[in-house]
Amino acid sequence: MTPSPPGRVRAVCFIPRLGLRRWINRLSGQLLPRRKKKGETRRLATPRKRGASAILLAFLGCTWLWMAAFCSWQFLSRATQASREKKEDRGAVRVTRYGFERIQKAAQALAELDGLQRPPRGARLRRGGSAG
Repeated sequence: MTPSPPGRVRAVCFIPRLGLRRWINRLSGQLLPRRKKKGETRRLATPRKRGASAILLAFLGCTWLWMAAFCSWQFLSRATQASREKKEDRGAVRVTRYGFERIQKAAQALAELDGLQRPPRGARLRRGGSAG
């Protein structure tokens, strides 16, 4: 049969007693000298596992350094190329491929219109569209 849980008063008294006992144990462990057994030496700390942390850190450092250098080089090359294009294209207007095709078609249409005979100046056009 399991014992019944402590009542409220007993629990309230139990908590400070545990705290006092813990405090006394801490002090006794620090203040009282320990008795050494014969042949007992001081315990050494457990050595850490030698991992690849130094190698990983060096690899990450080299990777970040390479990435920074590459990004800087790429930025500078793009900036240089853009400045060269600005010098070469003074007065030029950039358009999309579709816009360029439309401009070429309009230029061809104008060339075809220039190839047609023009009515003389001052001539009136009739309704049919021919000069009279």
